[in-house]
Amino acid sequence: MYRASAATFQACPAFGVCTNDLLNGRALTVGPHDAVLRRHRTWMSTREAQEISKRRKQLIEPVFGIIKEQQGAHRFLLRGLVNVAAEWTLLATAFNLRTLWRIWRSGAVGFLPCGPASQPIPSV
Repeated sequence: MYRASAATFQACPAFGVCTNDLLNGRALTVGPHDAVLRRHRTWMSTREAQEISKRRKQLIEPVFGIIKEQQGAHRFLLRGLVNVAAEWTLLATAFNLRTLWRIWRSGAVGFLPCGPASQPIPSV
């Protein structure tokens, strides 16, 4: 954590913009992951990273939106890494089954799922 003396921050030309605290001023904290964060911000400012981010918005983010809004998974109900992993697996499986059902229903695939519903009913 960096904190300047009262005379230093009161003499700063930005005083009053970033803080009005006459006693403590503004404290700057540098966390243990600051170097990683700075590298990531530098990477995200490149054109390649922006293209990847744009693709992610189109491919991945709608999936999370559907899981949250239509499946009602706004937060995990269980605690612990193993339990959360199991809950996420169930949510992802439900999403995938829902997607497969929509594809099969539309007839976009040349085959139908196997099972009792796809078998002809024998006449008596």
